[in-house]
Amino acid sequence: MKTIIGVTLVLALAFSARHATSGPTPATSPATSAPMGKAITRPMVSLGGQNTTLILRADGTCISPFALENKDYRDVASLVKDWKDIVSIATGYHNFWIGLKGDGTCVVTGKPAAIGGGVPGTSAVSTWTDIVAVSGGYDHSLGLESDGTVVVAGGTPEMAKEIAGWKDIAAIGAGFFYSVGVKSDGTCVAAGANTEGQCDVNGWKDIVAVACGSYHTLGLRSDGVVVCTVLKSNRRRAAARGQHMMENWTGAIDISNGGSQSAALRADGTVLDCGWFHQEIGVAMAWKDVTALAVGQLAVVGIMRDGSMKASHHWDSRELREMIESWNVGPESPDMPPRVPVGRSIRHPWPPKDWKPAPDGGKPIIERISKPDDIKPPREPNLVVDLGGGVTMKFVLIPAGSFVMGSEAFNEEATYGVHKVTLSKPFYVGVTEVTQEQWQRLMDGNNPSYFKGSQNPVDSVSWDDCQAFIAKFNKLKPEHKADLPTDAQWEYACRAGSASEYGYGDDANALGEYGWFGGNSQRSTHPAGDRKPNAWGLYDMHGNVWEWCRDIYTAPYGFDKVTYDPKKSEMVDPVSFEPGTATRMGLVLRGGCWASLAQHARSASRFRYMHFVRRSVVGFRLVLAAEQAQSRPATAGK
Repeated sequence: MKTIIGVTLVLALAFSARHATSGPTPATSPATSAPMGKAITRPMVSLGGQNTTLILRADGTCISPFALENKDYRDVASLVKDWKDIVSIATGYHNFWIGLKGDGTCVVTGKPAAIGGGVPGTSAVSTWTDIVAVSGGYDHSLGLESDGTVVVAGGTPEMAKEIAGWKDIAAIGAGFFYSVGVKSDGTCVAAGANTEGQCDVNGWKDIVAVACGSYHTLGLRSDGVVVCTVLKSNRRRAAARGQHMMENWTGAIDISNGGSQSAALRADGTVLDCGWFHQEIGVAMAWKDVTALAVGQLAVVGIMRDGSMKASHHWDSRELREMIESWNVGPESPDMPPRVPVGRSIRHPWPPKDWKPAPDGGKPIIERISKPDDIKPPREPNLVVDLGGGVTMKFVLIPAGSFVMGSEAFNEEATYGVHKVTLSKPFYVGVTEVTQEQWQRLMDGNNPSYFKGSQNPVDSVSWDDCQAFIAKFNKLKPEHKADLPTDAQWEYACRAGSASEYGYGDDANALGEYGWFGGNSQRSTHPAGDRKPNAWGLYDMHGNVWEWCRDIYTAPYGFDKVTYDPKKSEMVDPVSFEPGTATRMGLVLRGGCWASLAQHARSASRFRYMHFVRRSVVGFRLVLAAEQAQSRPATAGK
């Protein structure tokens, strides 16, 4: 599958009295303006193509850890060590980095063309003067001048001509062959490619900052609400990028766009995120006291108020993540004025007059996070397996039967291809996800989980790790023939005889009673079995952690046929897997997680990761063979 990879546009602001006082400005108190005659440097981070990371420290110098990723970048990364007096930074997709100095000039460097870098015209950035904000796009860079005009380096002549006519600009963003400017009155202008509606910002009002990506644009309103353009030619792709998730984003003070994923920094120091690979940055939703944030293609990096740093798994480069998290870029001073949104000029004082972001930013759909009062006692399991040391694993016998698999709700490509499935044999399913206690019992005490708790589901385990656990389980209990559930087995067990969006019905507002998701989890996993079970006695089929399945991921169903065949009216015991396919294709994940929106925790919802990926949002549960068991057939669906 060909994936279009976007860019991250993280930029900035900040500067001397020369910039702060040029042009007409609204009245503001001294506490919200830059000190007269003194440039302000705030720590910030920017991610570009291939997650190239550039970090600005409080002393005005820059560092980059990206040399660890590829020896070819070591000389490039070392170039930024000589930068001084930097007040803002930006990165572009083609691995060029821009530093804005306190005197309004810029420095630029990047990966040589010989190893995939180099953008024609980028060197012109070093000739800019009187700049108050910078932004890097796919093939071009933008510089905002103190008089409200914008200069361009790279890109097409047609786009440059359009941008030359912009005036009274207060903030900028460069994207995938397009650019957006925010005028001082809060309206927006755009130039360049508009293939998917990314330039449809003319109707926006009260905007203070923008972040541009591959095919969608984010806007930050002065009231802290985040708005987003809508992809116009492919609704499924829009759903995949999670743009609908931003409908209730409030309380934001900054935004970041990683191309196909998005994030917002809230006034309380927490993070909201979504997108095509939004689970990749789901770990950021557990961060607190964040003061600067940037998302990339498959990663997120944050700076805390004390100057410490956090990073997501960053393409599974643990060495790189640990290096970033070992740094401290300098703490935020208590008397610092409020941080200006990325890409905005300090020529326009911040915050705006009467700025009042919504105090409840990202209010949970389900406010009640305590255990439901009317939770039913657990159903007696059909099978209890003794793992030794007082640790057991409980299973419920699932009857053979037929159901309708998939859904076309929400226009999600991953669930398209609705089809009838028959499971001809009964099987046992774990009552809960595999817990950390159970994992440690078989894996010599090792606990890879990000969120610790003996009864919490084990997390941060790859598909390969699951195979190692299963091998040990089967060695201990060979009579049970343990495995991961197939894609079809998992959905059948989750539906528990229902044909609704969730195993309990269609009401998303009731989800918090049955599972831990983004609306009630407080950004963490919780003890397995702490919510209501479904009709077949299974817990946490919605939320807590995504669960690995045996199948390779195909979307829509039947796109890459193995035993799935959309031409057949009914499929019997389907499994989309062949030996060796796991090494080159993603594997199915089911059920949603603690970071998911309600719609991504539905019975039909599917996600995928490569077999080696470990994430704090991922766990698993087991199935056991039950060929000899007697059970009544069950039918789900219409």
